[in-house]
Amino acid sequence: MSKPISSLIVGCSGSLGRAFPPALPSLSSVISVDLSPPPSPRHPLISAHLPLPPSSQPSDLTNLLPHLDTAHSEKPFDLIINTGGSWSSGPFPPPSSPHSTFTTYLTSTSSMLSSNLNSAIFSCGLATRYLTSTGHLILTGSHASLTPSTCSSFMPGYGLSKNGVKYLADMLRALKPEFKVSVVHPRTLDTEANRSAMPEEDFEGWVRCEELAGEVMERLVEGGEEGDWDVVKEGGVTRLVKL
Repeated sequence: MSKPISSLIVGCSGSLGRAFPPALPSLSSVISVDLSPPPSPRHPLISAHLPLPPSSQPSDLTNLLPHLDTAHSEKPFDLIINTGGSWSSGPFPPPSSPHSTFTTYLTSTSSMLSSNLNSAIFSCGLATRYLTSTGHLILTGSHASLTPSTCSSFMPGYGLSKNGVKYLADMLRALKPEFKVSVVHPRTLDTEANRSAMPEEDFEGWVRCEELAGEVMERLVEGGEEGDWDVVKEGGVTRLVKL
């Protein structure tokens, strides 16, 4: 891949988001949008960072648009990637459970909708406003959310929010058939946070962020494929499988 790409990455400071700038061709440009600034030293392709307000209220998010208007006028965006999101558990409250369990359920669900679904809604709005007619929007779903029974026992909020990402993509495809819209559905990502949270698990089967970013760039951006994609790791190799 040699053609420079003008890209906007929502969640660029997270583990997965950080993996994308190195996968882009040289002379590309990246606008980072995230709660936190990119780690120092900042990757040379990141030309600007726009901090998301912690409240993520609509009016606060709208305040980012003048900066994006300017960046877009200079280099229209060919690629928008949303890697923002998080995970928490909060099961449905069983009979006679403590009131605190009900609170945890509501808090977790609200948090997941805010973190995962709202970031995707924000990214879809950026795509309809800024993405070039031949551009590509790539969203991050989750393999677990593809099967409701997988999430129902202890993480309904997470499953609902990530399944909503897929539904958003379907709506955008119907509205803007000229766009390329893709959702990748990884299993567990190999990050420091996940290793700390699940130290007893077998890390060998987890997907490295750098491998996923490389596969996304090769198949979806350079190769021009689009759609919903399962992310599998077999024989130590990460690959995308179309759903």
